[in-house]
Amino acid sequence: MDTFRVFTEGEINEDLQDTSPGQGPAQEPTTVATDGSCVENGHLTAKAGAGIYFGKDDERNQSIRLPKFIHKRITKSTNRIKQFPFEQSNQTGEVVAARGAVELAPPDADLTIETDSKYVQSQLTTNARKNEDRIYWC
Repeated sequence: MDTFRVFTEGEINEDLQDTSPGQGPAQEPTTVATDGSCVENGHLTAKAGAGIYFGKDDERNQSIRLPKFIHKRITKSTNRIKQFPFEQSNQTGEVVAARGAVELAPPDADLTIETDSKYVQSQLTTNARKNEDRIYWC
């Protein structure tokens, strides 16, 4: 799921696109449990992971090993790619799990994420507006 806001100057266009949910069949509420983990948390040798659980034998259930690096294209003209370290921590695992749950759920689902992470809870609720006003956190 991507979130963005557009800020402009000048005239306001009142002809807004209809973004209301489709008229198809209503999605069943979806509850997913997420968790992050890390062995040797806080050390250079740390290894983090994420877990996503929709239910018994659900094909969307996942356990994810976080990569050591994220690869990002630096310039389109030269097609150069640079490696950035991916923090190996319990907190990062929690965020990856929550984002993965959103990506795996049906787009129109009434989604409940069960997490024990106070950080993820606050970022999705009390800090949501602040996150939208800057580059979104995940």
